[in-house]
Amino acid sequence: MKKILLALSILTFTVSSYGFEREYVKRAVLSKEQEKVVIAIAQKHGMNKIEKICTYNVCQTAARGIRVMGAEQFKGRGVL
Repeated sequence: MKKILLALSILTFTVSSYGFEREYVKRAVLSKEQEKVVIAIAQKHGMNKIEKICTYNVCQTAARGIRVMGAEQFKGRGVL
């Protein structure tokens, strides 16, 4: 029963809208304003199209992290 509840809570925080997917952990849900800041920082560092924004727990600490994933870019045989 606990496994089912965990899966449901994870699915609750995975939302796809506004052109990119969101996957947030329970204690690190970003507001719309915070998302705008994260998107601005990602674009400033050369990430033109964002596919997914994730938050995660850093193991063994109370810290949280943010991961931004951009669209794959193909350059010859390589993928960026």
